[in-house]
Amino acid sequence: MLIIDEILISQEIFTEKFICDLKKCKGACCIEGDSGAPVEPQELEILEKEFDNYKDYLTKEGLESIKNKGFAQYDTEDK
Repeated sequence: MLIIDEILISQEIFTEKFICDLKKCKGACCIEGDSGAPVEPQELEILEKEFDNYKDYLTKEGLESIKNKGFAQYDTEDK
């Protein structure tokens, strides 16, 4: 266990793969987090490849964001 700002954190955080369970979280990290959901390079390739299959489900603002900024942006604030 590690302690960060009085919070106990399991060391498994460094070895276990992140798995999003959308049914449970309802998109919390995508909506509430400052940086949005983490995206691996191979996931970004899939998002780009499959765009035509899900674009009809996106909001007008989401489509405009993809048009202007691309499928993902890097958070450089915490680096």
